[in-house]
Amino acid sequence: MAHWHKQAGIPEGYTLHGLRRTFGTYLAECNIQARAIMEAMGHSSMTVTDEYAALRVVK
Repeated sequence: MAHWHKQAGIPEGYTLHGLRRTFGTYLAECNIQARAIMEAMGHSSMTVTDEYAALRVVK
């Protein structure tokens, strides 16, 4: 994984999980429908996706 981080120019300390969460949060902040976020993130259920939808409500 370090090889791909370096090749993509991603600074040290960033994780795949962090990048995925940032992407999901960004979609929620752009008012993308929860179902579309679920599909984009590859979630099999709305349980995890609901966390991003909740962020949209809080902000």
